[in-house]
Amino acid sequence: MNSVYIDKKKEAEFKKCLFTIFTLHWDQPDGFQINMKTIGKAIAKSFITVDRMILFFLKTGILCRCHNYMQHKQTYFYHKNGPLFNYLYKVRSNDYFDWVYAKNHNKDLLYLQDEYCSNSSEKKTKQLITSGKKRGRKPKTYIPDYNLLSAIVKEFLPVYDKLNKKQHEMLKINFGLRFNKNGNFTGRSHSFLCQTRNEKNDHSYDSTLPLRSEFMKELGLSGYKQVYDIKSEVPKTTILCNTGIWKPDEYDFYAKVVMGCEPLEINRELVKQLYMRFNFDTGSDKEQFNHFRNYRIFKLKCEHQISTVNATKLYYFRLENDAEYTFEEWTVMKDVINKIQGKSWGNLIFWWTSLIQTKTIFEILKDTGIRIYNVYDGFYAPQQITKKYLAAVVKKSANYIYDKYIKTTKYPY
Repeated sequence: MNSVYIDKKKEAEFKKCLFTIFTLHWDQPDGFQINMKTIGKAIAKSFITVDRMILFFLKTGILCRCHNYMQHKQTYFYHKNGPLFNYLYKVRSNDYFDWVYAKNHNKDLLYLQDEYCSNSSEKKTKQLITSGKKRGRKPKTYIPDYNLLSAIVKEFLPVYDKLNKKQHEMLKINFGLRFNKNGNFTGRSHSFLCQTRNEKNDHSYDSTLPLRSEFMKELGLSGYKQVYDIKSEVPKTTILCNTGIWKPDEYDFYAKVVMGCEPLEINRELVKQLYMRFNFDTGSDKEQFNHFRNYRIFKLKCEHQISTVNATKLYYFRLENDAEYTFEEWTVMKDVINKIQGKSWGNLIFWWTSLIQTKTIFEILKDTGIRIYNVYDGFYAPQQITKKYLAAVVKKSANYIYDKYIKTTKYPY
């Protein structure tokens, strides 16, 4: 943070914010979400102030944005710039690293030197922190299916090597399939292209990322356009897992859900917004509905630029006037989704979608000698690669992945 001038007071705020982020996510090297509300409470600052600090950290490179699983700002995953953090907190003589080390190696008694707790010259007051009983439900632990991952690695690592050969670093595909600390499936394969801004979408809040067309032009791919995207990729792949059938492009999953919910008045966009929450959220139906309600209150707060208290009041006012959905209506939507797609395969679905995408790119390279690129379910190619041809290769790849892996994989949840 030396390259940008900030005054001493602001520097203290920024350091405390950054330190809070790093201590909350010290054991998550594979990426983490940032809960701005939690951090704001920890440093006694507003959501907007924390958001401004995070943008600053991105510009200075101490935080790196990875990807997002939904089209919303709060769903981004981040990586820590370890060497830079170590320079700021570990190498210098201070108590930050000592506390982090204690936090991870001594669970009974932790001491934190809090140099921001007082405005006086005396900043040696130590705050005692004990590892009290954790609240909430304990995450379920799974036995990682390393045999499945080993089989995938054996086939696809050579594929990635061939696809990445003589490629610009930012176009190389990162093999991101792995297990999290609970043994659950996580990750997906992606390149830096997945982090660029699509001009068709509103990314005004995130001007730090390059525009996709400009980025591709700089890398000599100005003739590449989005030729094809897999419509409703996650539900379509879930249906494949449960039935062995790859639905055609004409199949509109979200429209089917809307029809199935009649006479309840919902629209396609609402189903798209809620699908990921229905499919990947954990807990009982009541707990999931509470998460949905909190999400709606957050949306109202952002849309109307009001406090959380007023957004909550507005939510219940709208609920009384049938402008929001009750628990019973929410349950109807969830049941219809499960009836149409079958059981959810959780995060494992992103392994399958990654393999289908990779197989498609590799097959086209073998058939035509042309290297195409993807941003998850969207494929970018020169004009000689047609939409019809791409759709046919995607279907062939989906059937291959089903026969080779999905059909013989035990349902994990």
